[in-house]
Amino acid sequence: THNLLSLSIDLCSPTFVLCVPPPSETMDDQLRQAMAMAQRQMAQQQAQIVSNLIFSTCYKRCVGTPSSKLSSSTTSCLTSCRDQVGEAITVVTQSVQDEVKRAGGQSM
Repeated sequence: THNLLSLSIDLCSPTFVLCVPPPSETMDDQLRQAMAMAQRQMAQQQAQIVSNLIFSTCYKRCVGTPSSKLSSSTTSCLTSCRDQVGEAITVVTQSVQDEVKRAGGQSM
């Protein structure tokens, strides 16, 4: 087996973002930690994308001329739009996940 910790590159230097964990940790622990961090980063990126999509879509749809206070009809439109965009994202995400599962099953 290969030991990734035996690399002579200093991954803890200021030029690298990634720092190799101490040798006391097992590779399985390191892999779990790396996967957990990647999943957190992906979730944060997805949340930012969804937020930007909702803002850009609903702002265009609901806000005519910006003013110091939102009218009740604008607030209602924004709420409805947010819900619709969120639902659309959920449907598309589920569809993509289903397609990935089907494609994965065919290759086995």
